[in-house]
Order: sequence, then structure tokens, then C-alpha cells
Amino acid sequence: MRHLVDTGVEKDYKLIIKDNNGRIVPLTSYGENLMKNIGVVKRTVVKIKPGEELKGEIEVSKAYAMVNAGTYSITAKRNVSKQGDTSLAEVISNTIQIKIIK
Repeated sequence: MRHLVDTGVEKDYKLIIKDNNGRIVPLTSYGENLMKNIGVVKRTVVKIKPGEELKGEIEVSKAYAMVNAGTYSITAKRNVSKQGDTSLAEVISNTIQIKIIK
């Protein structure tokens, strides 16, 4: 069983978003405020059993300035507790690509 500290999907996951030239996409002012922990923060401990999953949604265009048409790559990262341990391990998702057409 894993224990996760849940502060909300937008705060718990770090997204790495790159444009089609490999440049990191900057945060919007909303995204910057999220990273500065401005606003109300909830903290709960969630227990995840083997085979269980958590789902959440992030409105990527609200937090990241993907203003130009093109292909973007997105990778998500999150810290989780190590099994039988109190230390943390970083979990990294597969990278996906999205295409913005304007």
C-alpha cells in the first residue's frame, strides 16, 4: 500500500511541457500562483492499494502558456512514498504529444 499526500491535482503533479522546438513552455500567471502556493491548500493522506488508481484532471492551457499552434509534449511527475518506507520516490509518466491547431 502507498500513501500519498493529496493537496489537489494541480499542486501534486509537476508537468513538463515542451514546444516542438524542445523549449519549456512558461507558466501563465495562474500557473505561477499555483506554484507559489497562493490560495487555500488542502492536505489529506490517501492510501492506494496495489491495482488501485487515482484519477484527476488538469486544465493544462489554464496553467501553461501554449499560445502558438504546433505540437507539444507533456510529461507528468509526482512524488509518492516508497513501499514500507517514509521516504519519497519520483514517479514519471509516459510522455504524450498534443497538437494545437489555430
